[in-house]
Amino acid sequence: MDSLAPVEVAPHGRHNVPVGAAWGVAMACFYSSVFLIWGRMTKVLPSPVVGFGAYAGALLVIVVGLLLAGRGEHLRPARRHWSGLLIIGAIGFTINASALAGIALSTATKAAILTRTDTFFAALLAVLFIGERLGRGAIPGLLLMFAGAGLSMDVRLSELTLPSGADLLFLVAALCLGLNAVIIKTRLRHLSRFTVAAFNIGVTMCLFAVLVTVGGQWGEVSRLVSPALGLPILLCGCLMVGSYISYYSALALLQSWEARSFSLLVPPIVGVASLILFGETVGGVRVAGMACVVAGALIVNRARSAEEQRVLHSGAELRCGGLSERRDVE
Repeated sequence: MDSLAPVEVAPHGRHNVPVGAAWGVAMACFYSSVFLIWGRMTKVLPSPVVGFGAYAGALLVIVVGLLLAGRGEHLRPARRHWSGLLIIGAIGFTINASALAGIALSTATKAAILTRTDTFFAALLAVLFIGERLGRGAIPGLLLMFAGAGLSMDVRLSELTLPSGADLLFLVAALCLGLNAVIIKTRLRHLSRFTVAAFNIGVTMCLFAVLVTVGGQWGEVSRLVSPALGLPILLCGCLMVGSYISYYSALALLQSWEARSFSLLVPPIVGVASLILFGETVGGVRVAGMACVVAGALIVNRARSAEEQRVLHSGAELRCGGLSERRDVE
C-alpha cells in the first residue's frame, strides 16, 4: 500500500479516533517546537525574513525528500486541484502574516489566546457548511481546553482590553485557520497530504518573498547563510513539514474542529519545554491550565466516541429493522 496516499475519510470509524488523536498530539508537538524557534529567531531578524526563511527551508525539505523517495508525482497534481491548492496557500500566508503583524502591534500573549479561537471558527464553519456534528460534552470540553490554554499562558485580564487593530488581525488569523481546515476537508480530501503540504508551503513562501521585497529586507535574508542562523531555520523547516503532515493526517481521520482543537495543546507544551530548555518558571496557575487542557481534550475525545457509538447503534437498528421487514414480506 502506498504510504503517501491520501487517508480516506471515515467519519464514524471507531479506530480513527485514537489514530487521529495521536496525529493531533504529534502536530501540537511539532508546532510547539516551531513556535519556540520562531520566538528566538524573531529577536535577531525581522519577522517577514524569519517567515520566508522557515518556509523556504520547509519547501527544500519536502521537495528533496519526495524526490529522493521516488515520489515526485506528488509534486504534480492534476490541474483541477490547482485552484484549491492556491487558495489554501494564500490562506496560509494570510494566517502567518496577520499573526506576525498583530504581534508587532500587541503582545505575544494576546496573539496566543486569540488565535486559539480557531477551534471555535472551525466548529462553526463545519457545522454550518459541511454538516459535522458536535457530540454531547464537546462544547464544555472545548471551553475547558480554551480556558486552560489561557491559564497556561498566564493571561492577565489587564491585557484583555477593548478590541484593537491587532486583535482584529489575530481574529482574522484564527478565522483563516478554521476556513483552511474546512476547505482541505472538502475540496482537497482526496489529494496526498504531501501534495497539499508542498503547495501550501510553496505558495506561502512565495508570498513571504513578496513581503520581504516590499519591505526591502533581502539584505537581512542574506544573513541566513551563516550557520548560526541557517541551521535553526533548516531545523524549523523540518519541524514545519512534520506539523503539516501530522495535521493533515489528523484532519483526514477526525472532524475538522477536532483536528484544530489539538492546537490548544501548544501552550502547555511550550510551557514545559521552556521550563526544561530555558529554565523559565512555571507557576501553579500555569500548571492548573495545563491540567485543564488535558482534561478538556479527554472530554472532547469521549464525546466523539459516544457520538460514534450512538450512530453505529442507530445504523445497526436500521439494518435489523430492514431485515425484519424483508422477512415479514417473505
